[in-house]
Amino acid sequence: FGFRHPHPVREFCVQYQESDFDFIQRLTAEEGIFYYFEFSAGKNTVVYADDVGSLPKGASLPYNPNVAAQAQELSITTFTRSAQVRPAMVQLKDYTFKNPNWAAAFSEQSGELQNQRPDYEHFDFPGRFKDAQHGQDFTRYRL
Repeated sequence: FGFRHPHPVREFCVQYQESDFDFIQRLTAEEGIFYYFEFSAGKNTVVYADDVGSLPKGASLPYNPNVAAQAQELSITTFTRSAQVRPAMVQLKDYTFKNPNWAAAFSEQSGELQNQRPDYEHFDFPGRFKDAQHGQDFTRYRL
């Protein structure tokens, strides 16, 4: 594991009508965790991480758009730019019967709108968190 951030222990967790893979995917996505594979002679390893700084440094690849030419080395031949709409803000709200007076509302504003609408908000209730640490983390990961 290549974790750089703390991840609080869950009080309980339920897997229902989902495969083992989907269950792990859901939990890691909620915690902002991703995975990649490391391949070596006779051994393949899954590495879980929560920060891109944990990724190994990759080799440089030159860009060669001339696909007809025989390249002597590996190169990138096609480059496609894409964009997608993302929320400018995420707000999660929840309720717990153990502490009904707790506000249980967290929001996170994006600092990188890249010419998108600043009023596009994602709101979710219940936010599926039981304490402030989970609420802050889940909100940040959703953004």
